[in-house]
Amino acid sequence: MLNPKIYLTSFDSYNIRKLILSCHQSVIINKKDNQLNINDLNYKEFTTMFMGQEDTRKEASAEEILALANKMIQSDYDYMDGMKADSVIQNGEVLVFKGEFFLDEEGLPTAKTNAVFNMFKKVTTTLSKQYKLK
Repeated sequence: MLNPKIYLTSFDSYNIRKLILSCHQSVIINKKDNQLNINDLNYKEFTTMFMGQEDTRKEASAEEILALANKMIQSDYDYMDGMKADSVIQNGEVLVFKGEFFLDEEGLPTAKTNAVFNMFKKVTTTLSKQYKLK
């Protein structure tokens, strides 16, 4: 079976990225008769070319990022006893933190669950802009 190619003449970076992430086809961009196969670019080249910016986030180990996250959590106004990030993974450009979610005996959320979720969201939003895992 042939692998169909998709030709684009518009450089809308959001749609190009969405297309690349959502299909396994070759994506060719025709820019003044020069064809560029996006599949041959690495992520840094792609973001620099189509997003107009280079990734300037600092690389840090999971332990370093967890230390920063837990410091942020404990110094936050909404901190509750027992809130802490136990692990972190990189999912694309986003750091994802995991920890105790304070579920009840039946595994259902409690009032504290929502507070923990919001705290992790705040930490993720802040630290994902500044750091990426080594």
